[in-house]
Amino acid sequence: MPHRLGKKWILVTGFVFLFSSLAMVLFNEVAMFFMEPLMDPWLQICKSITPIEWWTLGNIPLALLILLSGLFVYSMAISAVVIFISGLSKKLLTK
Repeated sequence: MPHRLGKKWILVTGFVFLFSSLAMVLFNEVAMFFMEPLMDPWLQICKSITPIEWWTLGNIPLALLILLSGLFVYSMAISAVVIFISGLSKKLLTK
């Protein structure tokens, strides 16, 4: 059972990551309106562990790495919540 649950978690994480990345590309202005407050805690964590020399103006690879890693971490969290709610609702509806 845990092995199947892990596969489901990885699959849902991939879909959430894919759709959130696609939404950022297609709906740039609206996506950034919602993503900026959500990504702020992740940005603060990354600022605290990244050396100060790397934070130069125009460091595009660092910005992309922070953005994509934040999307992946949030995708993992969202998929864990979705799978938990799905399992809970499945148990409640079968009773």
